[in-house]
Amino acid sequence: MPSRSMQYVAALAACLSAMAVGTTMSWTSAAQKPLTDGAKGDFQISETEFSWVSAFLSIGAIVGAVPLGYLANIIGRKKVIIFLAPIFVLGYLLLAFANSYWMLLLGRFLLGAVTGAYCVVAPMYTGEIAEPAIRGVLGSFFQLLITAGILFIYALNALDVPLLWVNIVSAIIPAIMAGLMLFFPDSPRWHLSKNHVSEAQSALEFFRGTHNVNDEMDSIKQSLQEDALAKLPFVQSFSTPAAKKGMILALSVMLFQQFSGINAVIFYASKIFEDAHVKLEPSQSTVIVGVCQIIATYVSTLIIDKLGRKPLLILSGAVMAISGAVLGLYFYLQQKTTVTADVDISWLPILCMVVFIVVFSLGYGPIPWLYMGEVFSSQIKETGMAIATVVNWLSVFIVTKFYGDLQESIGGYGAFWVFSGISVLGCFFTFFFVLETKGKTFVQIQRELGDEQDNLQRV
Repeated sequence: MPSRSMQYVAALAACLSAMAVGTTMSWTSAAQKPLTDGAKGDFQISETEFSWVSAFLSIGAIVGAVPLGYLANIIGRKKVIIFLAPIFVLGYLLLAFANSYWMLLLGRFLLGAVTGAYCVVAPMYTGEIAEPAIRGVLGSFFQLLITAGILFIYALNALDVPLLWVNIVSAIIPAIMAGLMLFFPDSPRWHLSKNHVSEAQSALEFFRGTHNVNDEMDSIKQSLQEDALAKLPFVQSFSTPAAKKGMILALSVMLFQQFSGINAVIFYASKIFEDAHVKLEPSQSTVIVGVCQIIATYVSTLIIDKLGRKPLLILSGAVMAISGAVLGLYFYLQQKTTVTADVDISWLPILCMVVFIVVFSLGYGPIPWLYMGEVFSSQIKETGMAIATVVNWLSVFIVTKFYGDLQESIGGYGAFWVFSGISVLGCFFTFFFVLETKGKTFVQIQRELGDEQDNLQRV
């Protein structure tokens, strides 16, 4: 009887890269205090310098995502995942033993370059080894393991693990992943794209647990042939109404995802809780947030195909707007009045952050990446996903680099009110323009995007 066990195990192995990515995202929460107050011992950097250290992750991702993603088409998904692991380890070792500001920047840049590549290649690998019945489940592993990596750093910080060992332990994750990936073949689809027919059949038999794979082999071959016939010149492929609208929708959802302020929350969680003067230690508060994020991300995998994309995006954006506005109000009352001194509402920041993370993980966390793959036509999918990935990481850079500046200029309350306002705009955009893709075939989606009556055609 065919077995799906190897698909699950291989997907989990590949998505350990996502756990490594998650550690880079929450690393700043653990590193900010030791680096800016001199607790590390070797040297001290300013808050402005730390904002650049934080932001250099996204700069590396912008630089690395596209070329390293394309490299996966040349040498294979598995090889890229394995070969990039030593660079990831090197990045963390540079952070561990940094004795200058420039070593920190270089370490974060290297981690970012690999992070950007993993965000493209690992989901590609898991999607190509999965049979249709479990593709959605395996596809959710990447986002789920990112949240596990975020929680991992939060937990180490809560346990007062020195920053040196946070870096060293984090470097072990990609090393384990690379070792595990050696035991699995590359994707059957990639092998067939390179005319490695025997290797493709062996890989498909390995992942399906049966020798009866001829029908699926024929299906993959036909799909590759159709993709080859559908390819158009670059400019022409983006000239159709469906391509234009697909790009606008994909990029808009991505932008609303990032400018909701999610990465400001994740990167600076400890600092936010410290500024809020909650009764729990900031590191303990971040662990609570991290646990809730994992649970919510798991729940989203169960309901995303039942409730649909639009309802979850609207729900996510609306509740994020409310929780962000209330958190901003708390900081306003704290800084401008005596209310927080007279009334014990120290629980409010934790509640707001938990609610913010939970609803983000239900909607704006996983859906933009899924939606991107649904609205891009086959002619522009590869290029479109590369563009969307760069735009996503450019947005991460803007938010993480300038969150501190925004906080200084208009206060912590003002920063969260700005994020809240953007989430409100996202709700209206989703309601009026975002196409629901739940239960629709690729052909149906492209036909609806190409409807000449659609409001977004005039671009």
